Amino acid sequence: MSSTAAPAGWYPDPNKGPFERFWNGSAWTDHTNRKYEYIVWTEADGFTKSSRKLEKSGKEAQRIINEHSMKGWELFQAMGAGGNTTGNRDYLLLIFRRQIFE
Repeated sequence: MSSTAAPAGWYPDPNKGPFERFWNGSAWTDHTNRKYEYIVWTEADGFTKSSRKLEKSGKEAQRIINEHSMKGWELFQAMGAGGNTTGNRDYLLLIFRRQIFE
């Protein structure tokens, strides 16, 4: 993740671990959290071309959750080119999460 990709916060582990890792705004830290489990959904997994706008990502996420019996999962983030999560740009992936620990 580059320094312009995302603000500091908890994100799915970039090493595909089953936990969150803290991004300090410029680098990954050693701090982890196993509160959530994540699934990354890409265009290859079944986006439709008309649903790839960021403002439609919530509707597309709900469709995926319903069609794939993903009870308990929610949309965590829709990521566009360069990690952009705002604006009217196409997204490249959806990140779903579900709580595994309280």
